[in-house]
Amino acid sequence: MARPREFEINDALEKAMEAFWGKGYDATSMVDLMKVMNLNKGSIYAAFGNKHALFTKALTQYTDTTYARIKNIFTSIEAPNEAMKVFFDEMLVEQSIPTDKVKTGSLMVNSIIELAPHDEAAKIILNCQVKRLEAIFSKTIAKGQETGVFRNDANAKDMAIEVSVFIFGIMSYRKTGCDIAKIQSITDNYLNSLTA
Repeated sequence: MARPREFEINDALEKAMEAFWGKGYDATSMVDLMKVMNLNKGSIYAAFGNKHALFTKALTQYTDTTYARIKNIFTSIEAPNEAMKVFFDEMLVEQSIPTDKVKTGSLMVNSIIELAPHDEAAKIILNCQVKRLEAIFSKTIAKGQETGVFRNDANAKDMAIEVSVFIFGIMSYRKTGCDIAKIQSITDNYLNSLTA
């Protein structure tokens, strides 16, 4: 009879995600992962495969969790402009933590920069996340255009891409240590640019 696992898979992936997020994929060693996951190398390989396989599983869990949280915002708030504001407010709360005390940016943005150009498996996961987030943004913007709260000089799909580019840019910019008040001002101006 196979020996039962003595750890919870999702918890282990969460710990691996924290390590990759903090140091990046290339700089995170198996020793780092063994330490944060509190597992030996054999257990990691048996449960997840090699370092790259572990990373893709951790990245998938991260993107799925993030998507579910964001989707809940937009499905639970009726007014499209209010939903967009709450979404951006939550992003700003995350970005307002001092940069010396938190992993800035997001694992998704960091992975796009580090891995998407040459890692096909990571690129597929990241592209899937971008597309499904843009689908939420597009649906919300289209609804806002119909109700007159968002401008209609561009189609909703193009504006959704614009939202994605803005978010990724802000998260990357925050990594420079810029003042959160500046990010708040830039974000407020951007939200105003969406309105009719």
